Amino acid sequence: MNISSLRFTKTNFRTGYKQQEVDQFVDLIAANLALPLAERTLGPSQVTAVCFTATTFRTGYDVDEVDHVLDNLGIRLSLPSPSEPAGHPDEFRTGLVWDRPDPTC
Repeated sequence: MNISSLRFTKTNFRTGYKQQEVDQFVDLIAANLALPLAERTLGPSQVTAVCFTATTFRTGYDVDEVDHVLDNLGIRLSLPSPSEPAGHPDEFRTGLVWDRPDPTC
Protein backbone atom coordinates (compact mmCIF):
# COMPACT_ATOMS: atom_id res chain seq x y z
CA MET A 1 0.00 0.00 0.00
CA ASN A 2 1.25 3.43 -0.91
CA ILE A 3 0.98 6.11 1.77
CA SER A 4 -0.58 8.58 -0.65
CA SER A 5 -3.44 6.14 -1.26
CA LEU A 6 -4.32 5.67 2.43
CA ARG A 7 -8.03 6.06 3.11
CA PHE A 8 -9.39 5.66 6.62
CA THR A 9 -12.90 4.57 7.54
CA LYS A 10 -15.00 7.52 8.69
CA THR A 11 -17.03 7.54 11.89
CA ASN A 12 -20.09 9.62 12.71
CA PHE A 13 -21.79 8.38 15.86
CA ARG A 14 -18.84 6.90 17.70
CA THR A 15 -15.53 8.36 18.79
CA GLY A 16 -13.02 8.99 16.04
CA TYR A 17 -9.93 11.10 15.40
CA LYS A 18 -10.14 14.57 13.86
CA GLN A 19 -9.54 14.04 10.15
CA GLN A 20 -7.44 17.13 9.47
CA GLU A 21 -5.00 16.31 12.28
CA VAL A 22 -4.55 12.71 11.08
CA ASP A 23 -4.11 13.79 7.46
CA GLN A 24 -1.46 16.36 8.39
CA PHE A 25 0.44 13.86 10.53
CA VAL A 26 0.38 11.19 7.81
CA ASP A 27 1.72 13.81 5.37
CA LEU A 28 4.55 14.52 7.83
CA ILE A 29 5.34 10.81 8.06
CA ALA A 30 5.35 10.50 4.26
CA ALA A 31 7.75 13.44 3.96
CA ASN A 32 10.07 11.86 6.52
CA LEU A 33 9.97 8.47 4.81
CA ALA A 34 11.18 10.15 1.61
CA LEU A 35 14.37 11.24 3.43
CA PRO A 36 17.41 9.11 4.18
CA LEU A 37 17.24 7.54 7.63
CA ALA A 38 19.89 9.89 9.11
CA GLU A 39 17.98 13.02 7.99
CA ARG A 40 14.54 12.13 9.38
CA THR A 41 13.15 14.47 12.01
CA LEU A 42 10.34 12.14 13.08
CA GLY A 43 10.91 8.85 14.84
CA PRO A 44 8.83 5.82 15.79
CA SER A 45 8.45 6.97 19.40
CA GLN A 46 6.91 10.24 18.24
CA VAL A 47 4.45 8.36 16.04
CA THR A 48 3.28 6.16 18.88
CA ALA A 49 3.04 9.12 21.27
CA VAL A 50 0.91 11.37 19.06
CA CYS A 51 -2.51 12.39 20.37
CA PHE A 52 -5.36 13.50 18.14
CA THR A 53 -8.50 15.42 19.05
CA ALA A 54 -11.41 13.03 19.59
CA THR A 55 -14.62 13.49 17.62
CA THR A 56 -18.05 12.32 18.75
CA PHE A 57 -21.20 13.01 16.74
CA ARG A 58 -18.93 14.58 14.10
CA THR A 59 -17.16 12.88 11.26
CA GLY A 60 -13.76 11.49 12.22
CA TYR A 61 -11.45 8.60 11.35
CA ASP A 62 -11.79 5.17 12.94
CA VAL A 63 -9.51 5.13 16.00
CA ASP A 64 -8.39 1.49 15.79
CA GLU A 65 -7.67 1.72 12.07
CA VAL A 66 -5.58 4.90 12.42
CA ASP A 67 -3.67 3.45 15.38
CA HIS A 68 -2.87 0.26 13.43
CA VAL A 69 -1.61 2.16 10.38
CA LEU A 70 0.48 4.51 12.53
CA ASP A 71 2.07 1.53 14.30
CA ASN A 72 3.12 0.16 10.91
CA LEU A 73 4.37 3.53 9.67
CA GLY A 74 6.34 4.01 12.89
CA ILE A 75 8.24 0.82 12.13
CA ARG A 76 8.92 2.04 8.59
CA LEU A 77 10.46 5.22 10.01
CA SER A 78 13.15 3.15 11.71
CA LEU A 79 14.12 1.42 8.44
CA PRO A 80 16.28 2.80 5.61
CA SER A 81 14.52 4.35 2.62
CA PRO A 82 14.39 2.41 -0.67
CA SER A 83 17.23 4.48 -2.16
CA GLU A 84 19.62 3.68 0.71
CA PRO A 85 21.74 0.56 0.87
CA ALA A 86 19.72 -2.19 2.55
CA GLY A 87 16.59 -0.14 1.89
CA HIS A 88 13.30 -1.77 1.03
CA PRO A 89 12.06 -1.44 -2.56
CA ASP A 90 8.39 -1.42 -1.58
CA GLU A 91 7.25 1.76 0.13
CA PHE A 92 4.78 0.21 2.54
CA ARG A 93 4.63 -3.52 3.13
CA THR A 94 1.58 -5.14 4.66
CA GLY A 95 3.66 -7.98 6.15
CA LEU A 96 5.94 -6.15 8.53
CA VAL A 97 8.52 -7.61 10.89
CA TRP A 98 6.16 -8.65 13.68
CA ASP A 99 3.72 -10.24 11.20
CA ARG A 100 6.30 -12.81 10.15
CA PRO A 101 6.70 -16.11 11.93
CA ASP A 102 9.64 -16.33 14.31
CA PRO A 103 12.49 -17.94 12.32
CA THR A 104 13.86 -19.55 15.49
CA CYS A 105 10.70 -21.60 16.09
